Amino acid sequence: MELAKKNKNRTLYFEVLRIMAVFAVIFIHTGDLGYSLFTTRKFGSLDYWVDLAISIFSRFCVATFFAISGALLLNRNESLKKVWKRVFRMFIVLVVISLLYWFEFLHNNGGKFSFMTFFHKFYYDQTRYHLWFVYSYIAFLITLPILRAVAQNLETKYFYYMIALEVFFKGVIPVLDYRFTVYEFPMNSNLIPSWMFEQIFFFPLVGYFLHHRLSIEQEKKYVLPLWAANIAALAVSCYMTWFQTRITGFAAEDPVPNFHFCFISVNCITLFVTARVLFQNGKLPSWLENGLKTVGSCVFGIYLFHMYFLRQPWIEAIYTKLVSTGCDKMIAVHIWILSIFLVSMVPSWILKQIPVIRDYI
Repeated sequence: MELAKKNKNRTLYFEVLRIMAVFAVIFIHTGDLGYSLFTTRKFGSLDYWVDLAISIFSRFCVATFFAISGALLLNRNESLKKVWKRVFRMFIVLVVISLLYWFEFLHNNGGKFSFMTFFHKFYYDQTRYHLWFVYSYIAFLITLPILRAVAQNLETKYFYYMIALEVFFKGVIPVLDYRFTVYEFPMNSNLIPSWMFEQIFFFPLVGYFLHHRLSIEQEKKYVLPLWAANIAALAVSCYMTWFQTRITGFAAEDPVPNFHFCFISVNCITLFVTARVLFQNGKLPSWLENGLKTVGSCVFGIYLFHMYFLRQPWIEAIYTKLVSTGCDKMIAVHIWILSIFLVSMVPSWILKQIPVIRDYI
C-alpha cells in the first residue's frame, strides 16, 4: 500500500525512459568492451555493423534525461527561491558524490586528502568523468525561469521549426560536409545558431513540447514516420562512421565530426513518443507498473553509483566468464551491464528509504 502510494504520482512512461537511458549510460561507459567494440571487429563485417548501430543508438540517453526534466519542470511557475532550492539540493549531491569518488581515488592511488587539491579538481574538472552530467544539470536548473518563459510562450509551430533547424544544422550539414568535402570545407560556424542546440536548452524544450503540446492521438500518428526517420538516420550515421574510418584509416572513439551525435534528437524524440503512446494509457498489471516505477525512482542513484561498481573485479568477472564460455561479446556486455544496474540500484533504493536523503537522490 505504501509503495503504491509513493508511485501514484510517477508517470510510467517517464520511468520506462529513465530505465532505458541509464542502461544506455552504463553501456557507453564500457569502452572497448561494449560501446567501442565495433572498432575491434573486422572492418565491414556483420558484427561491425551491428555493434556500430548499437553504439550509435545508445547516445539517446543524456538527451532523454534532459527531455524528461523539461516535461516535468518547464510547465511550472515557481519563485526564484524555489528554483535556487532545487539548485542547492543538486549542488549538495554533487559535492557529496564528488567527495566519495575522490576518497576512492585516494584509496586506490595512495594519497592523503588535501582540501585545495580536491577543490581544484571539483571546480575545474570533476572527480569522476560521468559527473559532468550533474554539473550540466545544475546549469539547466539555474536557467529554469528563462526556459519556462520560452517554453510556455513559444507557439507550437516554432517548436517544429526549432527541431527542424537542429536536425539540419547538427545532422544533415555535417554529413554533407564530410561526405562530399571530407570536412576540408565545412560550413562557416558563424552561420550555425549553436546556442539553440545546447542540450540544456534544446532537449528540455523538446520534452516540454512532446508532453504538453501534443496529444496522445497526435503522437500515435507520428510513431511510424518517426521510426522510419530514425532508422534512416541510424543507417546514415553508421555509413558515415564507416566512411570516415575508411578515409582516415582508423576508428577513433571521438573523431571530428563524430557521427554518433548527428541525429540524437531524432532518436530521442522517437523513443519519447513511442514510450508515451505505449505506456501512458497502457494497462499493465499493478505489480509490474509499481515495479517499473520503483526501479525508475532509483535511476539517478544508479547513475551516480554505477561508476564505482563498473570495474569491480568481482562483477567484471561476469563478463570475462561469459566470453570465456563462447558467449558473443555484445551479449556478454549487456548481461554485465544488467548486473551493474542491479547492484547499483541497491544503495540507491536504501538511500531513498531515508526521509531526508530521499529528496536528494
